[in-house]
Amino acid sequence: MPRSTTRKTLVFFLLILASGFSADAAEIQLKRNVTSQGSLILLGDIAAVLDSDPKVISSLERIELFPAPAVGRARTVRVREVRELLRLNGVDLAACQFSGVETTRIVSRPITKPAKVFSSNPITPPKPTDTIVVTARPLKRGELVSQADIAIRPVTDTTRRIAAIRGGATFHQMSDVVGFEMTRAVGANQPLEARMLRRPLLVRRGDAIQVISRAAGVTVRTTARATQEGALGELVMLQSEENREKYLALVTGLRQAEVYASGTVVGSPPAVKADRRSKNGSIRSPRR
Repeated sequence: MPRSTTRKTLVFFLLILASGFSADAAEIQLKRNVTSQGSLILLGDIAAVLDSDPKVISSLERIELFPAPAVGRARTVRVREVRELLRLNGVDLAACQFSGVETTRIVSRPITKPAKVFSSNPITPPKPTDTIVVTARPLKRGELVSQADIAIRPVTDTTRRIAAIRGGATFHQMSDVVGFEMTRAVGANQPLEARMLRRPLLVRRGDAIQVISRAAGVTVRTTARATQEGALGELVMLQSEENREKYLALVTGLRQAEVYASGTVVGSPPAVKADRRSKNGSIRSPRR
């Protein structure tokens, strides 16, 4: 075979190999703002998954990440948290490309059902809520809100303009804010917004945390050191006191956390490594 023909053949095979390696990488594009109406946040809720294999896209999109925030509240998740949660679910991060934004804001909304029409008469739309929860006195950052600290006031044009400028979600019932912790100082007679409140901190930086890990019917308890503060239902970064390894855990109580692992769902495909494919395009099970 002539030398020129041999060289062309070698270049041809190298191009095939290069194209095959690039096709194995699934691209995960994080979204900036997300609205959720479910109890769990899936990868497909906060990111667009791109891959040449539809089975890989479906499997990645259905990976459960963490519980959704309470209705009317919001939380922010960073790309490093998403990477860590995918790693815990058995995804090979070396075969994934992350793009989009660095942080994603998730807001939970109640599930709205269309009104049923039982007659030909037109339905009168409901009147907008005409009351709002405001502070009865100045509140400091870190204070727990009690019923004596707040009041119900009629919504005025000025209040509506302030709410439109700030763009924050407000409250209309005292029960929605009592027991929550202030994240910033607020003066008297100010409307309370969702971003001003959080659940009381149960884990603080430097605390010794009791960690529970459950897998295959076995429960393991250990101790770790918190490197972040967190409230009930939030993810915090912990550091093992044995090997100094850092990992994410879900706050479940006072100085208590649990390593989050999604359960088996009937009919749902297992989490797979993005580069585990056979030659005919089928997906292999990840290594355990």
